[in-house]
Amino acid sequence: MTLAAEVRAVVLALRGAAPQRVGIAVPTMVSVALPLAIGVAAGHPQSGAAASFGGLASLYVPQSPYRYRARVVAAVGAGLAIAVLIGALAGSWTSVAATFTGLVAGIASFVCQAAELPPPRELMLIMALLAATAVPAGLAGAAQRAGLAAAGAAFAWLVTMSPALSRGRCRLPERRTVNGALTAVAAFLDTAGTDQAPAARHAAVESVRTARTTPTG
Repeated sequence: MTLAAEVRAVVLALRGAAPQRVGIAVPTMVSVALPLAIGVAAGHPQSGAAASFGGLASLYVPQSPYRYRARVVAAVGAGLAIAVLIGALAGSWTSVAATFTGLVAGIASFVCQAAELPPPRELMLIMALLAATAVPAGLAGAAQRAGLAAAGAAFAWLVTMSPALSRGRCRLPERRTVNGALTAVAAFLDTAGTDQAPAARHAAVESVRTARTTPTG
């Protein structure tokens, strides 16, 4: 395949995925960019950056049922605030920062895997902690940044939960998950006995697993 053909394939794939992904990208962009923009406009870019770390919570389970999403985004937001607090406090000592980063990475990875969270799992927590270590602070300063991160997470929670206010959309994630699983199974049956069957079987298994393991309450 030539370079032009590869570029064309990527463009077509992006064009096909855009309608489904824009509903995820826009809320995440708002949750992260708006707190940062407000901080910059107010002349406090570091405060805006701290709040934007909390906005990263909007990356988690964006298509899951709203009750489940509310719990996950709130929990991740709290974790991001704690990560900012630890990072700011430990940033003055390289060895301490490295130790705490390793501990947080291990604990966060275990919790995310146990809860069967999809990507980015612990990645955003570790990134927030590492970024916070770059600007060390005392207890008061670290607590202030953690509070800003918590405020950013609360804003992200409101943004990601806002579609639930519409009665017609409040059950949409559940229907979308089930319909996706049914479509994947039908596609697998259509490819039975062909070269596409293994890939279709994998897609069907993953779709059914997602529909089965995603809580609805």
